[in-house]
Amino acid sequence: MALVTCAECGRKVSTLAHSCPHCGAPTAYSVKQAEGGDEEERSSRDYSGLITKLVITLVVLVLG
Repeated sequence: MALVTCAECGRKVSTLAHSCPHCGAPTAYSVKQAEGGDEEERSSRDYSGLITKLVITLVVLVLG
């Protein structure tokens, strides 16, 4: 856990915090999440969806 400086009040804030505990300003992390989230999270969701589709297809082929 690293500390960064809040853009609003100038106090130290954890990089894991969604907002500054002192002034309530959103952190860069929370702004990034609001804009679309991490690319890694998005790609892992896409990958799990692909696995689900493959499993369903295999079950249909085996039972069909």
